[in-house]
Amino acid sequence: MNLTLKISFLFVLTLSMLACSNSDQKKAADQAQKAADAAKQAAADAADKTKQATSDAADAAKNAASNAADATKDAAAKTADSAKKATSDAVDATRKGFDAATDTTKKAYDKTADATKKAADATGDFVKNAAEKTKEATANGMKAVQKTADSTKKAVTGAKDEPPK
Repeated sequence: MNLTLKISFLFVLTLSMLACSNSDQKKAADQAQKAADAAKQAAADAADKTKQATSDAADAAKNAASNAADATKDAAAKTADSAKKATSDAVDATRKGFDAATDTTKKAYDKTADATKKAADATGDFVKNAAEKTKEATANGMKAVQKTADSTKKAVTGAKDEPPK
């Protein structure tokens, strides 16, 4: 339920309360307060669950990327080691050239794995940040709804003390 709809609901509720008797107005004000409290709690719960789900997803993505980077690094290292062992009986000049190529390949794979981990960390942190900002925005919206409900309740209970015109 968006904020405009909530405010419209409270406006209609306020108008209907003005048409009721004093005891009905008190009941309606109490019900409006309870509804606002329930809406606030539901929004806070939803924000918390969204934040947790987003955080869990970010952590899972971060772990998966990290695991993939580690697997890539391990596979590259195993491949390089196997290639190195297979050529151990070759001519010294060939072995030196191959070792240089293998080391370069390992370095390239290491850099790729490290870059993948950094990207995963940055993505996870960005998603967590967005979830926190969403929670804050929801809380601020709920404060506005609570303030409107409080103002409505004050208007209704204040109108009760005035004699009818």
